[in-house]
Amino acid sequence: MNLRMIERLFLLTVLAVPACGDDGGNADAGDDSDTSETTPSPGSSGTPPGMTSGQSTGDETPTPDPDTTAGNNSDDNPTTGTPADNCNDQMILDLGLVDGTISSGDATNAADGDDWVSTVDATAGGIVEAPNNPWIYLRFTAEGLEKVDIDDIQALDSTDWDIAAKRFGIRLNGGVGGPSTVSAAILDGSTYEEITALPDDAMMASDEFYDADCNLIDDGTGQGAPNYRLTPWWTYPGCVATTFVPFVLELADGSHVKLVIEAYYQAGQDGCNDNGMMGMGSANFSWRWAFLE
Repeated sequence: MNLRMIERLFLLTVLAVPACGDDGGNADAGDDSDTSETTPSPGSSGTPPGMTSGQSTGDETPTPDPDTTAGNNSDDNPTTGTPADNCNDQMILDLGLVDGTISSGDATNAADGDDWVSTVDATAGGIVEAPNNPWIYLRFTAEGLEKVDIDDIQALDSTDWDIAAKRFGIRLNGGVGGPSTVSAAILDGSTYEEITALPDDAMMASDEFYDADCNLIDDGTGQGAPNYRLTPWWTYPGCVATTFVPFVLELADGSHVKLVIEAYYQAGQDGCNDNGMMGMGSANFSWRWAFLE
């Protein structure tokens, strides 16, 4: 039995057997202890930063090849096949979507020149409780990144949100990711600061992590994590390092946002990026972004 099958059985068990006293909804329990995130040995298996809820085995230890991770969803190697229009039933299982519970996480914003620096709480109750906790749904506004108070099932029919996050996963409201038309261009080779407009040759695409038969398209790490359009934000040198690959998002109203993920950890991101040292406060993102003219 491969890891993907074990993870599915684990999630089915979680969904079928509620915790004692649980009324069917669990709010985020707060941040996990980073001491549980052990550094894998080369070649060992773990949960990649594109993890789906229910894929946790207790240690959040992705082991992708850094040389291929950022290119898994690059425009040099696009996803093949035509995705299905609606794979919501399968997505509820694969992404651990929770009915009736709105994330207790939030987004806070600080202006930095023309940019917004937004802190996003995507902890989802920590590694162990993530299968019981929802995604956080967000939209880009002139006043900063704003949380949208909807649960996972409502989000499947809502165009009020632009982007969502849960632990490592970041998905767009477009394609199979949601009912809107949000798409993104991956501008690997550029820096965030260099981007002043959408490049003429930019290749826009929405999330396409299912094929026409609603089979999950994984990100190439070997662990079955969805191939989210924004997967190239991370790599793994022994911790979750940020690549600083910038993106340009096209929102449903036709406006454009440039975005770069600066930190996954609340503290210690530089140590992870430079030396492979595990940070503290995982899934407390720092996103830098701005609207483009």
